[in-house]
Parts: sequence; structure tokens; C-alpha cells
Amino acid sequence: AVNGQNGMPAVSNDRDECVTNLLAEGQSLVGANEPAKALECFNEALGLQPKHAEALVKKGGALEKLGRLDEAIACYDRAIEANDGMTIAYLHKGGLFNRMARYDEALQCYEQALRTQEKKTAVEKAAA
Repeated sequence: AVNGQNGMPAVSNDRDECVTNLLAEGQSLVGANEPAKALECFNEALGLQPKHAEALVKKGGALEKLGRLDEAIACYDRAIEANDGMTIAYLHKGGLFNRMARYDEALQCYEQALRTQEKKTAVEKAAA
């Protein structure tokens, strides 16, 4: 097989680029208030990379707009499982719980978001 950049197979780079493009297209569809079409983009991206945390968070947002709240929470949980340091996943999940008047769960999510942010800050200071 022909190698792409960094000695990685070219297929992998093509897949990454395809996922990036699908996420951008999906995000613009969310912005255009087309969450059902956006969901198709995010699902296609996840078909290529099933544990892509950013795609899972974006899919959760589209599901929220469609009123499919339990599915949205499941997406945020999958994003956190894929990358437990992804602050934005905790923030989205917390915001959804807040809007659902599930305040204790919202608070837990916000506290976890703070912990992930503090961990990132500590790592950055240690590297400096």
C-alpha cells in the first residue's frame, strides 16, 4: 500500500479527512436548523470511526434538537467513554440534564468538566 504522511497508510488519512469533512458538513446543517440531515453526516462519520468522541458529541447535539434526549445522553456517555478528558462532552451532558430539571446529575457533569479542565491545566503547567 502507498504510504501517506507520517508513514501512515494513505487510507487512514483519507478516512480522517472524510470524517473531518462530514463533521463540518453536519455542523453547518445543525446551524441551518437541519438536525435530521446533520444526524446523517454524524452517523456516516461514526461509521468510519465509531469511537470518534467529537462526532459523538455533535451527534448528541443533533439528537437533542430532534427531541431524542435519551439517545443524546447515550451519545455523550459514549463520547466520555471514548475520551474521558473531553470537557465539552460533560458540559453538553450537564446542560441537557439542566434543561431536563435533573439538577443533581447536571451538577455531577459540571463538576466532572471542571476536573477534566483542571487536569489539562496541570499537565500544561508541568510541560512548560
